[in-house]
Amino acid sequence: MQVMRDCEDCVEEVNKRLDKMGVSIGSRLIEDFLAKTNTTQRCASFKETCEVVALVGLKMFLGLTCVVTNWSLENTECDILFEHLNPFCEFVELPDRFVQDDLKYCQLLCGVVRGALLAIGTKTECEFVSDKLKGDETFVMHMKFLGNVEDEYPFED
Repeated sequence: MQVMRDCEDCVEEVNKRLDKMGVSIGSRLIEDFLAKTNTTQRCASFKETCEVVALVGLKMFLGLTCVVTNWSLENTECDILFEHLNPFCEFVELPDRFVQDDLKYCQLLCGVVRGALLAIGTKTECEFVSDKLKGDETFVMHMKFLGNVEDEYPFED
């Protein structure tokens, strides 16, 4: 509600701010994830990356059990199906006017995933295509691989 007030009830601006907040959180959480899982090598593919996000990351930080489904032929897009209630939304109800205006409350979580992956050099799109807060039966997050981000060095060496 505070973000809604800050953005003067502009749903589009709220969605952007939630995503930005999530990216900031994700860029910090990745260090905790890497330290706790003692990960020393990179995932070999986007498919492997999504499975680590779904099966390890979301379980570690939110206690979620997820399934990765609906892979594209090129293995560049998939859906992450949340098998149980998303604890991030457990005590949340969206007023009808915000559902109709397409408020994306879960966009914060998408931003967290995008921020964490961006911090390790993987650029993605992430959005909820099914959301219980909007009356759907399940939570489903759609992931799309956009490319790898090369490390940039400030010097020519």
